[in-house]
Amino acid sequence: MGIPHLTRHLLPYAERVQLNNIEDSADNARRITSVVVDGPALVYHVYFCLLSWMGEQYSSLDAQPSSDEVSIGVMRFLLHLRDLNINIQQIYFDGGLPLSKRDTRLSRMEKSRMKLESFCRDSAGGFKTASIRRTPLHIDPAKVFSRRRIPARALPETTFMTPTVIEDLKYRWNWSQILEYIPDRNVEELDPEAYIWANITEVVPGEADIYCAETARQAGAAVLTGDSDLLVHDLGPDGSVIFLDSIEVADVQAANGSALGIRAMEICPRLLEKKLGVNSIQRLAYELKRDPHVSFQTLVQRSKGTDGTVEGSVSFISFMKEYHPLGVLPESSPARRLLDSAVNPKMSELCVQYAVPGLVLPNEPRHVYLPILIENHARGSAWSQGTEIRLIAYSILNLSVPGEKRSTTLLEHARRGRRIAPVPIALPSQKETEKRLESLIAKITSIRRACNDHHTPLNLWKSFSVYEILSRMDPDERPSPGNIHRFLKQDYCGDKLTWDDIHLYAQIQAILYSLKSLKPLVHSVMSGLEGKLNSLAAEVGELLVDLPPMRILMKPRQDALVSENSIKQLVEEIFGLLDEHMADQPSSSEKPESEADGQYGSNNRPRNGDVLTAEVEKQWTTAPRKKRKAAIASAAPVSSKPKHRNMYDILGGM
Repeated sequence: MGIPHLTRHLLPYAERVQLNNIEDSADNARRITSVVVDGPALVYHVYFCLLSWMGEQYSSLDAQPSSDEVSIGVMRFLLHLRDLNINIQQIYFDGGLPLSKRDTRLSRMEKSRMKLESFCRDSAGGFKTASIRRTPLHIDPAKVFSRRRIPARALPETTFMTPTVIEDLKYRWNWSQILEYIPDRNVEELDPEAYIWANITEVVPGEADIYCAETARQAGAAVLTGDSDLLVHDLGPDGSVIFLDSIEVADVQAANGSALGIRAMEICPRLLEKKLGVNSIQRLAYELKRDPHVSFQTLVQRSKGTDGTVEGSVSFISFMKEYHPLGVLPESSPARRLLDSAVNPKMSELCVQYAVPGLVLPNEPRHVYLPILIENHARGSAWSQGTEIRLIAYSILNLSVPGEKRSTTLLEHARRGRRIAPVPIALPSQKETEKRLESLIAKITSIRRACNDHHTPLNLWKSFSVYEILSRMDPDERPSPGNIHRFLKQDYCGDKLTWDDIHLYAQIQAILYSLKSLKPLVHSVMSGLEGKLNSLAAEVGELLVDLPPMRILMKPRQDALVSENSIKQLVEEIFGLLDEHMADQPSSSEKPESEADGQYGSNNRPRNGDVLTAEVEKQWTTAPRKKRKAAIASAAPVSSKPKHRNMYDILGGM
């Protein structure tokens, strides 16, 4: 996450280098032939490069590169390094951040929330359809190795781009897939099904920069990053740091004519220590963190002491702890298995919290940090959807570890109204978890049966998500089939895209993300589950087997379902299931007290006595349901069958 001002102080001492391992290169600068990649830094670098190439005619909403576009950009970046014969040692992604970074993380989440709030307020009137981007950005190497001026874009970064990139590096990018984007490439001598970067892509049980530094130290490689923290790590005599935003296309091509030349600015800490005459860059960084406003010359002078007094102090030792590994996971541990197959760093981090000391305080609840969704900030968080599915995932993980390591409570950090706040979630017993799994299995099975295997997996799981949202509403409050049809067809219901359209899309994303979080977890922790819970987890794992990749699940709104017949069938099947569900429910006079329209409001009623889930969902909802319903009722003319209904008034704060 970086030490403020460290890069600014040291960048003037950087040296120009070329990223090239082709012997007859026309560039005379020193050649970098081996690199380690800071995965999250590369994802964000590519995102901002692509954002700079978006046309100014688009709104900030549709100028955002999609997670799929970012993944394609990362592929083009890495493939270009390969064409320059660069040896990519490893690509590391964070699998858990230490306690010392919690405040920084929450601060960044709050900044993103404030961006969302401001943008929603400034664009409250919605977006004209002319500003909606309909075609994907054409991505070539020039776009990911150069950046233009970025117009003011007020939104947080694309939500799911990091897990999408991880998943694609592991399970998408073989030569067959690459040829879809670079059809003229010659790959005749290569295995078309071999995943190029799968074996070097790793989600680690800690911060990526620690592992980047260790690999760079051992291999004498340069770390490609955007994080000044890498300068503080021990990179060895030959390790160095190249900041991604210093990389640019050279004026000349590689001599073989196959690829554009790439140049950048490199900082080698060991060489810089000698040049400045300081004890170490670690000491310089420590002095800067203690006094960030002092001049660079003063910092250098303070870093020249040779008696070891500072290096032996408690404060310096505490400072350096941030740059030491948290621990090593046994290869056979469930956490290690999850990391090996992981595509979702948030769930990886939760799993690591059970296995590695230092990520949570003793006797403290486990923590999950849900990403900021692009949603209507004036309404309750879209994360209220998918709560039950995530609760099942958390409970399965909790029950898979020995009893003494289990937790009774978990904290979900996300937007809650106008702040980032933790929502406490009580983790249920094994028996209760089994009941929840049985209910989820029944719902998924019903959707599969209704869809009758004639829809694509994406349509199937979108249907499930819409059903989940509508099934929590009273029948007379649900939007009409026509409104749902229009939404699925064109992503908006009226003559323009509104924030309520966007919010419904975010709710669907929340459910799909929750399912995607559950899928790898049940396979990774099966060995720790007992009896009926084990078999139910296996069953739900089988039902989720065709859940599409993140790049497909989280397609941007402009990639809506296009088949009129397909949409019509989906809507009919969803509402048919809702009718069946209502036929199986007791009448209002027969409902048990726990299912009455009590404090949760009818839209959020705990079904089957599910008070715990309803309590969590209640905390995610900021607008009082009863007041909202009363306002809608008082504003509408009295009628037994309303002629018109705004589906988003109905969805309320859900």
